[in-house]
Amino acid sequence: MTFDELRKNKPIVQWVEEDEDGDFFTEENISATNKDLDTYIESLKELGDQPTEEEIQGF
Repeated sequence: MTFDELRKNKPIVQWVEEDEDGDFFTEENISATNKDLDTYIESLKELGDQPTEEEIQGF
């Protein structure tokens, strides 16, 4: 999976759809999680095209 695919396939869209009445996820929490996932993906990107399992787990 490419980094662009990771970014496009974050679980956030599914969370919003499953929580239609807003009882579980707040917009603030979803936004913060989205930002954290973007930061994590960018960190993985810095490891290069073929990072080792150990390098990935180091995050």
